[in-house]
Amino acid sequence: MMAELTERLRAEAAKLLSDGRVAMVIGYRQGPTPTEVVPAFITSPEGAEALVLNSLCVHNLATYLKSGTDGNVAVVAKPCDTRALVSLLQERQLKREQLVVVTVPCVGVADVRKFRAALGEDHALVQSLSQEGQDLLLALQGGGVRRIALADVLARKCAECAFQEPTLLAPSLSLGVDVRLDEGRAWASPPPSDRAEATAERIAAMPREERLRFWQEAFSRCIRCYACRSVCPVCFCNKCFADETMPQWVARSFGRAESELFHLVRFIHVAGRCTGCGECERVCPMEIPLTTVTDKMNQEVRELFGYEPGLTTEETPPLAHFTLEDLDIFGKG
Repeated sequence: MMAELTERLRAEAAKLLSDGRVAMVIGYRQGPTPTEVVPAFITSPEGAEALVLNSLCVHNLATYLKSGTDGNVAVVAKPCDTRALVSLLQERQLKREQLVVVTVPCVGVADVRKFRAALGEDHALVQSLSQEGQDLLLALQGGGVRRIALADVLARKCAECAFQEPTLLAPSLSLGVDVRLDEGRAWASPPPSDRAEATAERIAAMPREERLRFWQEAFSRCIRCYACRSVCPVCFCNKCFADETMPQWVARSFGRAESELFHLVRFIHVAGRCTGCGECERVCPMEIPLTTVTDKMNQEVRELFGYEPGLTTEETPPLAHFTLEDLDIFGKG
């Protein structure tokens, strides 16, 4: 079935390009090895044959649209990715009339670290990869086949996801309706047993000193590579506060305190805007549990304002506007 869906995706992408509706389709293609999938930027109908779709398509492609587009673009979007697109539209980083959203079913994505660990020494022997429902099939040198259950390597964000349907986006104004490849499909990832903030709540329940030690140790590992900032679809400032020169943020030392400052300011900036795609945590080379904090921030916004980010373009994130009826947050202590 996944092979059939991939063929449909290729056909739709080729049609969009040949009809001139878009100048580019952003999707996924095979990486340098059979077990890697990377973003693809397709500009010709023939190039659409390179597109792939499976549970290794982990990237949130909305990231590549956070600086806007030079022309009409189509983007392949999993249900969680459509929420990031909504956030970008809400904050006028995208023009809806230049965007075609190609929605695909939610099948769940693999945690790349878990997947590589599960492969072990077979990693170098893989000749090709295919997917049957919730199983990844890896053809090995010598004719053997490894079957890895997606449930065993599922990314935490998928296991805890509460939004397995795409956000309904209004039809593109000038490019026609979006392309729906998810209709009639029921290949959702395993039903969530927990909301995303469950991990955050467990940490919040720690005694204060234990919680402080937990985060001090986590942020002491930060090497300030800014990968979290670069990959985040809602981190779209032209110049980050960490790069300002007037006034300049001059680090007194390259240590935990400065790393904590960077992360805490970034967390505040994405509060109520983060759609929980987990990209920041996925790319962190030091494996800092960044989504634990963003989940907690979103939980606070949900409780204070009843707002869930990325669901509709008709709303504005509560921390992006002001009304006289706003809650007196500071008065609440």
